[in-house]
Amino acid sequence: MEQIASAAQYATGTLYLYFKDKDDLYISLLEDKIREMLRFCQEAVTQAGTARERFDALIRSRLTFHEEHRDFFKIYAREGMTPGHKDAQGQWSRVEALCRESLEFTQTVITKCQRGGLLRKEDPTLLALSLNGILMNISREWMTSEPSASLQDRAPFVIRLFLEGAQKL
Repeated sequence: MEQIASAAQYATGTLYLYFKDKDDLYISLLEDKIREMLRFCQEAVTQAGTARERFDALIRSRLTFHEEHRDFFKIYAREGMTPGHKDAQGQWSRVEALCRESLEFTQTVITKCQRGGLLRKEDPTLLALSLNGILMNISREWMTSEPSASLQDRAPFVIRLFLEGAQKL
């Protein structure tokens, strides 16, 4: 907390007026970032036209957001901040609720893509979970390595993998 206070040019005691401890601070920041990412993705998808454009916008906006906020998400990955982490006070329930909201948004996009004929009729929840897993792991690997290319460069791979699968035809 001392390092954070120093970097923010606040007294350490001032931070404790707002946050109980470092985990509380991280969780508050994570909540803000998830909300910001959700708004960013919703805006990108809303501006897209066809089902394919909406699908591409969802993937590209998520990867763009992760790339633009790489330093924050690197801390998240390094600290092992995952649901259940040091959750004595149930702090993660707020983050989990936002993650569910994000998943529901992805499900909505997938359902619209199914109606638009882009995706086959499968359980939209399972498809959303699968897509989120792909995006999170592609992003996490990129953030924790020293990539020579942009995370956006991986968007066509994610799109092809999800739409066409990995099976050799």
